[in-house]
Amino acid sequence: MKINYTNYLRDKPQETDPSKLAAMKAALIRALRKKGLHGHISCVYYIDGHVKVSIDGEYYSVFDSNTGRFFSGYVGDLADK
Repeated sequence: MKINYTNYLRDKPQETDPSKLAAMKAALIRALRKKGLHGHISCVYYIDGHVKVSIDGEYYSVFDSNTGRFFSGYVGDLADK
């Protein structure tokens, strides 16, 4: 079962610090390139370092900018390395 973390993130505060946002975005871009993902990417950045990622208007996953890894998105699966 694929997990959509939208509800989990709904009440979390969003990041507004420009330097933190830049660092989170840079880490996300590296991870997206490594996975070969492209399209219209939209993101919501949270103060705990998580980034909700949508591709072409559809929810994709949550990226943890602290670890440089995406959430697995599935119950019981470990996140990719």
